[in-house]
Amino acid sequence: MAYNPQRLKKAFYSFSEIFKRQTGFGTPLADADLDTRHNCTVEFEDVVETETIYDCSDEDIFDEEVLSQLKRVTITYSTITPQILFGWIAGLLGAVTAPTGNSANEVQTLTRNGTVSSGDFDLELEFEGKTFTADDIPYNSTQSQIESALIAAGFNPGDVTVESGVQQIETLTIGGTANESEDLEFVVTADGMPNSPKTLQVAIADTDTAAIAAGKARAAMIADPDIGHPTTGFFEISGAAADVVFTAKTAAANDGTMAITYENAHGMTGGTSANTQAGVAINDWSGGMRLNFDGTYAKTEMPLFNVNSAGITGGGTVEIAETVKGGNNYHAATRSTDDKLPKFCMGSGYEGNTTNPKKYRDLVVESVSTVGNRRGNVTATVVLLGRFTPASMAAYDIPDCANLPALKGRDCKIKVNGVYLHEEFWSGTATFSNATPTGEDAFPFDDIEVGDLERGDRPTYPIGLQILGSEGDTIGEICRLRQKVPVEFHYGKPGNRASVILPNVQFKFASNPRTFVGERNRSAHNIDAVPHKDAVLKTPLRAEAYLDQATAFLST
Repeated sequence: MAYNPQRLKKAFYSFSEIFKRQTGFGTPLADADLDTRHNCTVEFEDVVETETIYDCSDEDIFDEEVLSQLKRVTITYSTITPQILFGWIAGLLGAVTAPTGNSANEVQTLTRNGTVSSGDFDLELEFEGKTFTADDIPYNSTQSQIESALIAAGFNPGDVTVESGVQQIETLTIGGTANESEDLEFVVTADGMPNSPKTLQVAIADTDTAAIAAGKARAAMIADPDIGHPTTGFFEISGAAADVVFTAKTAAANDGTMAITYENAHGMTGGTSANTQAGVAINDWSGGMRLNFDGTYAKTEMPLFNVNSAGITGGGTVEIAETVKGGNNYHAATRSTDDKLPKFCMGSGYEGNTTNPKKYRDLVVESVSTVGNRRGNVTATVVLLGRFTPASMAAYDIPDCANLPALKGRDCKIKVNGVYLHEEFWSGTATFSNATPTGEDAFPFDDIEVGDLERGDRPTYPIGLQILGSEGDTIGEICRLRQKVPVEFHYGKPGNRASVILPNVQFKFASNPRTFVGERNRSAHNIDAVPHKDAVLKTPLRAEAYLDQATAFLST
């Protein structure tokens, strides 16, 4: 074989994007299921036990026999996403539920009730340990004024945008059945539309039903540069069956002259559109002021703002209601009760070398470790154990590399004893290990290849924390008294997040209880935290996530 060294930069490692598991031990995933690449580095370690055989004089080595062999795969992520992190944690724990919920941004709408003639109002919202207060908002504020007040209250630009006004909608319902092939005339009238009123001829065919004619009308309207063209048109055109729906692209006061008509001819009944949604001008409070959450709070179910209308005069009030419930697909993972672990596959090879891709199979998650700090990226290390000998992947279609945004420490939260630590948190490490046995019990009686690996009798979940503080403060006292408190690790923004929930964690000082960190050399507690069994969970931990992934993890 020719000398053919490979370049590290060409190495690829592929996995199931939705973290599919094998149907069972010895039944690997199809090659096509390994459909995504992770941005990671991988170290393969051969764990081989051998017996050295000496000659009759017990002096010189005569032979060596392999007694057992397995593969240890260490995957290191210098950047990781909440979805990938939760996938590995789900694999470590072993049991998941089907996802619930749906994906939407929260929308809350401010309205005025009764007579509001002058004055101002306040908005306040508390979420995950932060309080946002916007005071003295004028009763007749424009959407930009409200948005500026929310930014001044502490929201980042883009976290809450404010919209007002309502787009007018006209619905034209076609009737009749064509009795000849001819052009059917439509007239579209709208204030502000170029070339209004505009006449459009739509070709219909003999025996066309109302639904067919409506479909042809929708297509003709979308093609017209003035009426419904996606870029230049005045309307967005939609509808189904016999309806042609015209939605003004811009919110404006209701236009009483807006109408769409079609002629009574060629078997069609003729008719005029109905105003199915009245238009309301931008900054007109009669349509409400819509607070749209996005950015940091995208796809998050948010609490309602509290509205204080004490400063309003005229006898009325400013009120708020949730008009769209925010949220994302909710996933939950718990520790399997039978100690069985899901089996995974991964692909490995080099770009441009289609003869060498290998598929490692029957892999279980031995451990997942995370490291996070205030300003840097969250990093993770995943250790897999499995079958020593890989399978080949002939004609494997290597997935494209996806450069995903890094999970930042600033986007994560830790909650200790019911309190979110923001400024106090400095760094944290957590290692969740199955303590998987790899001794004699892990191998069949008559084979050197590893068998169906399971969780060990004593899995471990040690946590190390550095939290800013000094002797006698709240965290310091919890450590001094070695108290057990609930802890939550939230990796990511609330609508795109993986969380590990540990309800019963004993805090104690490390052997070096205090240190000094950062450029200002501030004091911090060095903490060793040990999760204990929870009476409700019957285990020390569980995991949950809010993610864009709508399919279940660990599916087959």
